[in-house]
Amino acid sequence: MTEIRNLDIRQKGVVVVGTDGSDVATRAVSYGASEASARGSKLLIVHSWFIPNFGYGSAYVAPINEIELAAQEVVDKAVEATREAFPAIDVKGKLLEGSPGVRLVEIADKEADIVVIGTRGHGSLTSLLLGSVSAYVLHHSNIPVLLVRPEASH
Repeated sequence: MTEIRNLDIRQKGVVVVGTDGSDVATRAVSYGASEASARGSKLLIVHSWFIPNFGYGSAYVAPINEIELAAQEVVDKAVEATREAFPAIDVKGKLLEGSPGVRLVEIADKEADIVVIGTRGHGSLTSLLLGSVSAYVLHHSNIPVLLVRPEASH
Protein backbone atom coordinates (compact mmCIF):
# COMPACT_ATOMS: atom_id res chain seq x y z
CA MET A 1 0.00 0.00 0.00
CA THR A 2 1.36 3.40 -0.95
CA GLU A 3 0.97 6.22 1.51
CA ILE A 4 0.29 9.64 0.05
CA ARG A 5 0.86 12.63 2.28
CA ASN A 6 -0.18 16.22 1.90
CA LEU A 7 3.24 17.75 1.27
CA ASP A 8 3.67 21.46 1.79
CA ILE A 9 5.09 22.54 -1.57
CA ARG A 10 5.99 26.09 -0.57
CA GLN A 11 9.69 26.56 -1.10
CA LYS A 12 11.47 27.62 2.07
CA GLY A 13 14.95 27.63 0.56
CA VAL A 14 16.48 25.48 3.30
CA VAL A 15 17.90 21.98 3.42
CA VAL A 16 18.08 20.53 6.95
CA VAL A 17 20.55 17.77 7.71
CA GLY A 18 20.84 15.88 10.98
CA THR A 19 24.22 14.92 12.35
CA ASP A 20 25.61 12.99 15.29
CA GLY A 21 29.24 13.36 14.24
CA SER A 22 29.53 9.79 12.92
CA ASP A 23 31.04 8.88 9.55
CA VAL A 24 27.64 8.26 7.98
CA ALA A 25 26.36 11.55 9.40
CA THR A 26 29.35 13.30 7.83
CA ARG A 27 28.35 11.74 4.49
CA ALA A 28 24.80 12.96 5.06
CA VAL A 29 26.05 16.50 5.69
CA SER A 30 28.00 16.35 2.43
CA TYR A 31 24.92 15.12 0.55
CA GLY A 32 22.87 17.84 2.22
CA ALA A 33 25.38 20.48 1.16
CA SER A 34 25.33 19.18 -2.41
CA GLU A 35 21.53 19.27 -2.37
CA ALA A 36 21.54 22.83 -1.00
CA SER A 37 24.03 23.88 -3.66
CA ALA A 38 21.94 22.34 -6.46
CA ARG A 39 18.77 24.01 -5.16
CA GLY A 40 20.38 27.37 -4.40
CA SER A 41 19.25 26.85 -0.80
CA LYS A 42 20.70 27.45 2.63
CA LEU A 43 21.93 24.52 4.72
CA LEU A 44 20.98 24.05 8.35
CA ILE A 45 22.99 21.39 10.21
CA VAL A 46 21.17 20.12 13.28
CA HIS A 47 22.29 18.03 16.25
CA SER A 48 20.08 17.08 19.15
CA TRP A 49 21.20 15.98 22.58
CA PHE A 50 19.36 14.61 25.55
CA ILE A 51 19.99 12.66 28.71
CA PRO A 52 18.05 9.42 28.64
CA ASN A 53 16.15 8.50 31.78
CA PHE A 54 17.67 5.31 33.13
CA GLY A 55 15.43 5.27 36.18
CA TYR A 56 16.53 5.02 39.77
CA GLY A 57 20.08 4.02 40.54
CA SER A 58 21.35 4.98 37.11
CA ALA A 59 25.05 5.09 36.41
CA TYR A 60 27.06 8.31 36.62
CA VAL A 61 26.10 10.82 33.97
CA ALA A 62 28.47 13.62 33.03
CA PRO A 63 27.39 17.10 34.10
CA ILE A 64 24.82 18.56 31.74
CA ASN A 65 27.02 21.47 30.69
CA GLU A 66 29.76 19.03 29.58
CA ILE A 67 27.26 17.05 27.52
CA GLU A 68 25.89 20.22 25.96
CA LEU A 69 29.40 21.51 25.17
CA ALA A 70 30.30 18.21 23.50
CA ALA A 71 27.06 18.34 21.50
CA GLN A 72 27.78 21.92 20.40
CA GLU A 73 31.22 20.78 19.26
CA VAL A 74 29.56 18.21 16.97
CA VAL A 75 27.57 21.01 15.31
CA ASP A 76 30.51 23.42 15.13
CA LYS A 77 32.82 20.85 13.50
CA ALA A 78 30.21 19.94 10.90
CA VAL A 79 29.50 23.59 10.09
CA GLU A 80 33.19 24.47 9.84
CA ALA A 81 34.01 21.51 7.57
CA THR A 82 31.01 22.22 5.36
CA ARG A 83 31.79 25.92 5.00
CA GLU A 84 35.32 24.94 3.97
CA ALA A 85 34.14 22.37 1.41
CA PHE A 86 31.17 24.40 0.12
CA PRO A 87 32.10 28.10 0.49
CA ALA A 88 29.26 29.30 -1.77
CA ILE A 89 26.54 27.92 0.53
CA ASP A 90 25.05 29.75 3.51
CA VAL A 91 25.64 27.17 6.27
CA LYS A 92 24.30 27.46 9.78
CA GLY A 93 24.22 25.08 12.72
CA LYS A 94 21.65 24.54 15.41
CA LEU A 95 21.86 22.59 18.66
CA LEU A 96 18.57 21.24 19.94
CA GLU A 97 17.68 19.54 23.20
CA GLY A 98 15.41 16.51 23.13
CA SER A 99 14.83 13.27 21.30
CA PRO A 100 16.84 13.47 18.05
CA GLY A 101 14.15 12.10 15.72
CA VAL A 102 11.35 14.18 17.20
CA ARG A 103 13.36 17.40 17.24
CA LEU A 104 14.72 16.87 13.71
CA VAL A 105 11.21 16.33 12.31
CA GLU A 106 9.92 19.41 14.17
CA ILE A 107 12.56 21.75 12.79
CA ALA A 108 12.65 20.22 9.31
CA ASP A 109 8.89 20.32 8.83
CA LYS A 110 8.82 23.94 10.00
CA GLU A 111 11.87 25.34 8.21
CA ALA A 112 12.97 23.11 5.31
CA ASP A 113 12.11 21.80 1.85
CA ILE A 114 13.91 18.50 2.43
CA VAL A 115 15.60 16.73 5.35
CA VAL A 116 18.76 14.67 4.95
CA ILE A 117 19.89 12.06 7.46
CA GLY A 118 22.31 9.17 7.56
CA THR A 119 21.24 5.62 8.20
CA ARG A 120 23.36 2.93 9.75
CA GLY A 121 22.32 0.50 7.04
CA HIS A 122 20.68 -1.97 9.43
CA GLY A 123 17.62 -3.87 8.35
CA SER A 124 14.12 -3.04 9.45
CA LEU A 125 14.18 -5.62 12.26
CA THR A 126 17.21 -3.91 13.81
CA SER A 127 15.50 -0.53 13.49
CA LEU A 128 12.41 -1.94 15.14
CA LEU A 129 14.32 -3.48 18.02
CA LEU A 130 16.91 -0.77 18.61
CA GLY A 131 15.02 2.30 17.54
CA SER A 132 16.30 4.48 14.77
CA VAL A 133 16.38 8.21 14.26
CA SER A 134 16.35 7.78 10.49
CA ALA A 135 13.34 5.43 10.63
CA TYR A 136 11.50 7.91 12.87
CA VAL A 137 12.22 10.81 10.52
CA LEU A 138 11.23 8.79 7.46
CA HIS A 139 7.89 7.82 8.98
CA HIS A 140 6.98 11.13 10.63
CA SER A 141 8.27 13.91 8.39
CA ASN A 142 5.83 15.79 6.18
CA ILE A 143 8.58 16.83 3.77
CA PRO A 144 10.81 14.71 1.51
CA VAL A 145 13.51 12.72 3.32
CA LEU A 146 16.86 11.79 1.80
CA LEU A 147 18.45 8.82 3.58
CA VAL A 148 22.20 8.45 3.14
CA ARG A 149 23.64 4.99 3.62
CA PRO A 150 27.17 4.26 4.82
CA GLU A 151 29.85 3.74 2.22
CA ALA A 152 30.04 0.16 1.07
CA SER A 153 33.14 -1.65 2.26
CA HIS A 154 34.44 -4.04 -0.38
